[in-house]
Amino acid sequence: MTPTAGGLAIQAAKLCKYCQVLSFNDSDPRFKGIAEDGTQPYLLVGLDYQVHDSLPDLLVLHESAKGGCDFCRLLRDTILSEDSAADDTLRQFLEEKQQCGVELSLEYYWMPPQDCHSKSSPAPRIMILTAILDTEYHDVDEEGDRSYMTFSFLIEGCEGHDTVARWLQLHDSTSCADRLHHSVISWAKSRIEMCASKHSHPSPTEEFCPARLLDVHSEPIRLVEYQDIQKAARKMEPPSVRYTALSYCWGNKDQSQQQLLTTKENLPDRLVSITEQQLTPVLRDAVLATRLLSIRYLWVDSLCILQGDRRDWEHQSAKMDEIYRNAYVTIATPVSGFCGQGFRYATRKKLYISFRSLLNLDVRGCFSVRYLSCDIGRRGYPMDYSNIYHADVAYSRWASRGWTFQEDIMSTRLLLFGPAEIFFRCGETTSYLCGHRAESLSFNFHTRLDRSDWYWILQSYSKLYQGLSCPADIFPALSGIATAFSRQMQYLNDDYVAGLWKDTLFAGLAWTIADARPLKQRSLPELLRCLESPAIYLSPSWAWPGKGRVEFVYCCYANRSLLSRCTTQAYVTAKGDNPFGEVEGGMVRITGKVAELTSDLVLSEASMIRSLQPWILKSNDGHPWRFHLDWDPWDDLVLRGKLKMVLTGSGTDSRRRTAYFGILIQENKTSPEVRYYRVGSFMSHPTDRHPRNSAKQFFDRCTIQTVDII
Repeated sequence: MTPTAGGLAIQAAKLCKYCQVLSFNDSDPRFKGIAEDGTQPYLLVGLDYQVHDSLPDLLVLHESAKGGCDFCRLLRDTILSEDSAADDTLRQFLEEKQQCGVELSLEYYWMPPQDCHSKSSPAPRIMILTAILDTEYHDVDEEGDRSYMTFSFLIEGCEGHDTVARWLQLHDSTSCADRLHHSVISWAKSRIEMCASKHSHPSPTEEFCPARLLDVHSEPIRLVEYQDIQKAARKMEPPSVRYTALSYCWGNKDQSQQQLLTTKENLPDRLVSITEQQLTPVLRDAVLATRLLSIRYLWVDSLCILQGDRRDWEHQSAKMDEIYRNAYVTIATPVSGFCGQGFRYATRKKLYISFRSLLNLDVRGCFSVRYLSCDIGRRGYPMDYSNIYHADVAYSRWASRGWTFQEDIMSTRLLLFGPAEIFFRCGETTSYLCGHRAESLSFNFHTRLDRSDWYWILQSYSKLYQGLSCPADIFPALSGIATAFSRQMQYLNDDYVAGLWKDTLFAGLAWTIADARPLKQRSLPELLRCLESPAIYLSPSWAWPGKGRVEFVYCCYANRSLLSRCTTQAYVTAKGDNPFGEVEGGMVRITGKVAELTSDLVLSEASMIRSLQPWILKSNDGHPWRFHLDWDPWDDLVLRGKLKMVLTGSGTDSRRRTAYFGILIQENKTSPEVRYYRVGSFMSHPTDRHPRNSAKQFFDRCTIQTVDII
């Protein structure tokens, strides 16, 4: 079948009897786009599709594909392809389920765009097809929680099939296969110049100059150093250094071997020439994009930092805030999973699905299906597809890496090449190549900040811990943001201690692990052994790195409602010259109210995810404490032992209820001096069932002590 619908001829996909459901019936009441209250909710509609298959070969899909079903072929290739396997989450899932039966199901998922409030629109605009790969018998883990892989495919309109696109309110497909076509570059230049001339947010300064840059206008291209860059800049009126910066993924250990590097030994050669054949695909495309944008220089980490030279690496990593903030534009490549994948040409296959409306018989033609990303899904927790930016970028491998998080936040302007769309983003706006515009969808780091912003940043950054190829990079990959934050808040370098700031340490210590799959030990003795002899030392026990996603009490209360209930003194020993980089030791001394637990701990009321449940006192003594442990006990009972509560602060909510919070500590028996480890946190939970001041009265009866925590 080749529908034309008054437009270009497109070959519609051949579908087996199971996959015919992709050509859905829009008269089905479940596809109603407007709720009774006039809002546009997201719609999640399961299709009549259930296929039982088995890993690792998915032979049922394979046989169907051999029989001619294009979608079965696309789905199998997506699950098993090297491109998808570059995603760490999927690779880990497939390794864990090497040989097992699986159940495949399909859902259509609509989400209205964030700025769409029209009651006249027949359907939301963002449309996703989700394929769910679930292990048979549901593979319930010890927490009673099911997890499965979700593969998301973006549904787009097709060129020449406008009636279908309008009827379904679909995102317009980028019609240009060449991402660096002159029409794309012209659009990008207009966005950049509009930002430079009209926007009020801070602009890059062209007076800043990195230590090294690639001169992409020389033939052949070559690396140039600071002195030569400045010499060339002085010939301009006014003197300026304009460059792009590249934000991309190196890939896993094997993929990174393809990377072209600068070392102390080959630096003289790089200063003479670099041939195009030496460049990886992503670098080759970045060089071309920089040239087409009429910008002379390009900054890329693998070539502009001396790899293997710790001193140069520390010096450059400490300047990441300036490097990305002052780039005229940052080129970001969410479509590239690793350095061996370019971004110029769209490489992900599209299928065209035939569609005919049963509500409006004039609407017929095709829509397209293209793979976007995969993730671990959980029932009742739909992924955020509230706009095409989230659908295309937020779940990419690029968005899951620790280093790119910093590059994203610090960049003044970004030109992003996603799997389905190209975006320009700055502090005031986000523009799509398809023509849509919205308010900026990112945190604007270059405006006025307050202390709570740091903790919001950490909550987002902490969940990317497994997105660091080298765990020890957890502080260096944040050091640019820390440097910029310190400058804005007028802090001194020694005000920064293991990812926290001394003036808010009373609240910064009271983090909780908020990961549904926490990186926790299963017993307190095991946790203590890991703290005493870590495989890799990242930070003191009282700091958040290496714990997975964490949440901070600072994000629960306004700045003015938080009060310190202790005094703190803290120090860390830096591993190198960068005060915001790696640490090799540290201690915090807290003087305040300390109490022993009054009873053992039991789990609170049941919830969906066991690891996120707080613990409460077994004895009902009238104190509304909620405890979050840094280990994940097998049992539903934790003996109080010699655990101690250290009160660090309090916060008052909008109903004028005051909660008291602090940390749990356990003595380190191997230390010659009395030292403690942080092993959890606690907070009072004021309710109508408890006396209003019971938490305060509890600590009023306690003595003031001084404890040293390492």
